[in-house]
Formats: sequence, structure tokens, C-alpha cells
Amino acid sequence: MTFRGQVMAVTLVLAVTATHTAISAILTPSLPTQLTLDYTLHYGQIIIGHVVKTLKRQKNGSYYHSTWTRPAGLAKVFTNVQFVEQGTFTISGRRPQPLSFADTKTGDGHDYRREAIFNYPMHRLVFAHALTKPLPPGTQDLDTVFYLFMLNPVKPGMRKRVYVTNGKDVKPYWFVYRRSEMMMTPWGKLKTYLVSRMSRSDWEAEKRCTTPTPACRARFHAFEIWVAPALQDVPVRLRQRQHGHTLTLTITYLSRS
Repeated sequence: MTFRGQVMAVTLVLAVTATHTAISAILTPSLPTQLTLDYTLHYGQIIIGHVVKTLKRQKNGSYYHSTWTRPAGLAKVFTNVQFVEQGTFTISGRRPQPLSFADTKTGDGHDYRREAIFNYPMHRLVFAHALTKPLPPGTQDLDTVFYLFMLNPVKPGMRKRVYVTNGKDVKPYWFVYRRSEMMMTPWGKLKTYLVSRMSRSDWEAEKRCTTPTPACRARFHAFEIWVAPALQDVPVRLRQRQHGHTLTLTITYLSRS
């Protein structure tokens, strides 16, 4: 190949690479500048709470996120307890990289505040009273894990292990795709993907569960998430079942820009 041919070949490779990069940038999911999600919280069939999740991009490119849970319906007569989760994160590749997280409870005489600082240079999670624990790669907090799915859409067959902190500890969870379901939403009937969040012990137990009977598998569906691909995998329903009680979050409103 002549020198001119070599130059043309290199130019062609660079052009193709640049085009592929540009297309990838367009196709790669990104988070909105602002996002607001409203949910109704049910205990069984009774409305007991209102939950608002917000996301806002800051001027420095980082994101601030919060989740505010307060009583609603009949529960307002009996309690003033409120929960607020908030934190900040940046984007690293295609995943949130949390910087700080706080979980606060007020209103019932048993108030608390849990905090976690993500010290990446030292590979440590710093909690209250200077308590630290190792910071596993890719660790998320209770809220950023949902933005992780918005950046990495759920697909059939997904089995993803993610370390999650609640501001007090950090534990590994498996997020396992179950099935596709059609679900009625404020935007009509949408296809959703059902995902189970499982602890390490549940994950190991399910692998040992070789029979498909409901009794065998019931314990492994304690925390379930339905995401809507048409809404960039925003969670449209979350359900927690424990000790015979069921709590369900159902989306009622979405605003993004």
C-alpha cells in the first residue's frame, strides 16, 4: 500500500470510529435535567402515604436527588412520621457514582439520621461517628440504584449484583428479571418488566429451590419492582411483602425536562 493509500485508510478508520462514537452517544441513555415522580403508598388496600422522588442536575454537572415520604389518607390521623432520603452523585460511564447519602426519620419520637460519605480515593464508606467500611466498586444508595436502571435498561434474563447502602451499612443484593407484564398506568397500558431485589441469603436459597411451587418461591419475591421501558425504566410500581404485610408504591405523576 502506498503512503497515500495508508493515509486514506487511517482517515477512513478515524471517520468510522468518530461516526460510531457519535451514534453511541446518541443511543446511550442519559438522565433528565430534572425529574419528579409522585407515588401513592398503600398498606394492603388502604392509602397511607404520599411519596415524591426528585432529581435535579446541578451547575457543576452533579445530581441532587431526594425522596420524601409523608402520611396520607387515614394515616394522617394517627401519625406525623416522615422519611427523607437525599444525596448527590455524578455519572461515571453508565452508572451513578454516589458522593453522599442521608436517610432521616422524624415525627414519631424515634427520630434518626443516617449518613454515608463515599470516599473513593480511600475505597471507604464513611458513616456517622467516623465508622468506616470497605466501598465495593459500583456501590449505590437506596435511591441511586433506580437511576442505575435508567442508565442501564432492564433486559430479559438480567441478573445483576449491586452493593447498596442505607446510610448505616452496605450489603449486596441481586436484582433478577422475572417476566414482562402489561400494567395500567396514568399513561395508559404499558409493558413493564418485573424485577426482584434479593438478599444474598435469598439468592443462595433460590438457587437451591429446584421445584417451581409457589410455597418454594414465595419468600424470594419480598421486594419487587416494575419498570416501564417506555418511560426509560422509571419504576411504576414497587411492592414489599414481609411478615404477612404488603406495602405498595404506585406511580401517579411524572414530570421531566
